[in-house]
Amino acid sequence: MFEPIITPGNENIVHHMTVYTCPTELDDKYNNHDYHCYHINDDTLLSCRAVFLAWAVGGEPFYLPTDVGMPLGMSEGPGHVVLETHYNNPTLQSGVIDSSGMRIHYTPTLRLHDVGVLQTGVMVDKLHIVPPEYESFKSRGYCTMACMERAPPDKSVYVPLHLIPLNLQALTRSTAPEMNVFAVLQHTHLIGKGIRTRIVRNGTEIEPLIVEDNCDFDFQETRLLTHERKLQVGDAIITECDYQSKEKGTFTYGGLSTSDVMCMSFILYYPRSPMAMCWSKPLYDAYIKDASEKHALISYLHTLDWKNQTVRDDFQKRTDDSINHMECVDYASPAPYSAKIHPDPVTRPYVQACAAPNRKP
Repeated sequence: MFEPIITPGNENIVHHMTVYTCPTELDDKYNNHDYHCYHINDDTLLSCRAVFLAWAVGGEPFYLPTDVGMPLGMSEGPGHVVLETHYNNPTLQSGVIDSSGMRIHYTPTLRLHDVGVLQTGVMVDKLHIVPPEYESFKSRGYCTMACMERAPPDKSVYVPLHLIPLNLQALTRSTAPEMNVFAVLQHTHLIGKGIRTRIVRNGTEIEPLIVEDNCDFDFQETRLLTHERKLQVGDAIITECDYQSKEKGTFTYGGLSTSDVMCMSFILYYPRSPMAMCWSKPLYDAYIKDASEKHALISYLHTLDWKNQTVRDDFQKRTDDSINHMECVDYASPAPYSAKIHPDPVTRPYVQACAAPNRKP
């Protein structure tokens, strides 16, 4: 079990906390070392990016099922961890001192299965763009199983998913024939009104892992699924966020601030595999040649009339059809693997079955 311990009085300021593992043992000089997140030139600490635990505002203590646990103090578990805390202080309150953290309960009795956490969604990047005037704008982060075994070999070449050999679309299947998913934490920011973690199998979308159509920013809970779900060879994960920007009137970009956009799922599963992160961002190839031209893209988008429905529909379609930059990180390696992908279309979207009507005898 793990639970947030929030410094009294700071409940409205502590936004979320993430515990990362480090791929190698760290020197003792790093113990109890504080630094400003994302503003440190230390490759050793920057390599600590595999999620071990995650909590967001409103989350309560989380109890793992009795047959699973997160390894600690073993070769399979982390040697060092980094606690990352994000704060939301829109009123610029001064003099705030915080010592919030995570309390982890452990047992010397090993449980049957080791748990892994797979982070999916849209990369935190300014290329995650939500223009104004939308009642509903969809952003999607893609995780294909090709990422799990670092295929295709040539990272610079665009390869459609259906051309990647099936044996390379595996979740390290020699040791994990299936991923058994039992819980998910979905995370978005202020203009997010909905988020779902979708699964596509052979072009057909099956029942989503989890759906939240009425997001409450102040209640972001790790939720146990009503029944465990199995991810299989070749499955693709789509983390989809639905944004409402009608009343904002300005562009919103991917970023760490609460006023920015973020779209992530933290998937808890067993047996634990090496992969820790699998996410993507659109490259807008209909507008620009590569990501280095993003400032020109943003300048151009600002010239468009976003009150025009045709403009909004066109941008949504171009975003949907965009080639994506996909990136994967495993527990053992600080270096991410990346590839350009164009996810195959979902030929058969998931449609929830209607409940049978109650009939009187």
